[in-house]
Amino acid sequence: MMTCFRAGSRGLRVAMMVGLASSAVLLGCSDDAPSGDPSPPSGDAAPFSLPRLEPGTHVSMIRGFNPPDADLDPLLDAFWQDARDAGMRSGRIQIDWADLETAPGVYDEARLVEALERADLRDLQILAGVYALDTEGPVLPDDLQAAVLGGTRLDDPEVAERWEDFLRWLLPVLDRYDVWGLLITNEPDSWIVDEGDRPAEEVAAFYAQANRIADAVTPEIVVGATHTSFVRTNPERFHTDTLREIDFASYNYYPLDPLLFSVGSDADAVRDALDRYLEVSDGKPVVIQELGASAGWPDRPSDMGATVEQQLTFYRTSLDVAQRNDQLRAVYAFQLVDWSAETYGIFRDILAAEGTPPDFLDRNDEYLGTLGLIDITGTPRPAWPVFLDAVRATASP
Repeated sequence: MMTCFRAGSRGLRVAMMVGLASSAVLLGCSDDAPSGDPSPPSGDAAPFSLPRLEPGTHVSMIRGFNPPDADLDPLLDAFWQDARDAGMRSGRIQIDWADLETAPGVYDEARLVEALERADLRDLQILAGVYALDTEGPVLPDDLQAAVLGGTRLDDPEVAERWEDFLRWLLPVLDRYDVWGLLITNEPDSWIVDEGDRPAEEVAAFYAQANRIADAVTPEIVVGATHTSFVRTNPERFHTDTLREIDFASYNYYPLDPLLFSVGSDADAVRDALDRYLEVSDGKPVVIQELGASAGWPDRPSDMGATVEQQLTFYRTSLDVAQRNDQLRAVYAFQLVDWSAETYGIFRDILAAEGTPPDFLDRNDEYLGTLGLIDITGTPRPAWPVFLDAVRATASP
């Protein structure tokens, strides 16, 4: 389960793994919610078509979150170019609503355009994550954030009016850059179920509003929301209701348990997990927004039980499933390169100050510090050529 930390005025945005108690509760949670058959995907073409996304499965990746490194960055640029030369066709951006609406009705278009015009994304089909909800909960403009955390519902008129105004500003900008999809959340499962205890109909209404506005303003941009492995075992809690309000399903998938032990990376477990994601998506196109597995420390025993071989099997199996299933429209490897000790050390300090047990901190360091297809020295792991082969195989549908 990924979350985010923001330094200062939300200036630093990087992903990390947290949440001992909330994850444990989340995995065991269940509730009854109305169910029903979700609507079919938008459009009247092939069953899993999306208006702007080229046909076939798209295999892509996230570069990473480390600070600039004069020695490593040229190597990473070359690996990224290798993937582009192999036929990588899609890319991603991610930013929060709070980062773009700096005051009520005041929007930072320059910041959004800077993300959309990144050189590494040029000529790629962009999936834009512009999140209103993230792992730790809402990421709304400050005044709305305070209101929602104080109990105001997401479908309250106070929030709904601002959400609509924001989307009516956002969507035309995305449209100018031929963005094919908009993700409005990044795995807010624990907040919905546990911390925020939000009813399914509230979240569904929030999703539905975004989809209605997109259909009216930019009908070729499809709307989705990213969730976690929670939905594989508890779709009735909120996923069934929210799924029917969006165009495509999106998930983050890692072979981990809530305590950051490596589990379920063998081929059968990976196939079963992906089959279940497809099953609970009930006929919607599916995106794996984050697909990742750690490789374990190369120079000492793994605290989390991860190995290079497990990472290789995870990627080989996942990407094979993706290539063989028309419903899986895009997968984004998370990520190209390991997190640096400098970067994951920031979060170790934060979590330690919150009283997180040292053994969990050690596993978190290893999880982030060995997550790359390329290690921190710039050396490819065995999963890298498997990734490139999948890019080549899906380059020409």
